[in-house]
Amino acid sequence: MDLDGTTLNSESKLTNRTIKAINKLNDTKHIVTIVTGRPTRLVTDIYNQLDLDTPMINFNGSLGFNPNKKWQYEYKYNIDRDIALHFVNHSEELGINLITAEDRDLFLANRPAAHEALGFFPY
Repeated sequence: MDLDGTTLNSESKLTNRTIKAINKLNDTKHIVTIVTGRPTRLVTDIYNQLDLDTPMINFNGSLGFNPNKKWQYEYKYNIDRDIALHFVNHSEELGINLITAEDRDLFLANRPAAHEALGFFPY
């Protein structure tokens, strides 16, 4: 399931109704999993609130893993290092103000930035 505009309300939160509906699905042995463009750090609390034990897909499909246990199909796609360095080295001429790099347990930025500048709002 996607999160923004579907599972989460306009305040980016789960409602009790949604939690109950997903718990019912879990109880009936349906496989419920989160597939989102969001980074892991913005999904883990939601995943835990829903009491999931399934794999989770983040970064628009670039990372697939199970936060609770080893998953035999875990995967991760990274951007090529040379491409990333090109953007860092040419950021001014390209008009790039903020460069971030993120992984399952890592967040890096070329400078401090307000959450609004990153295009998301923390819970």
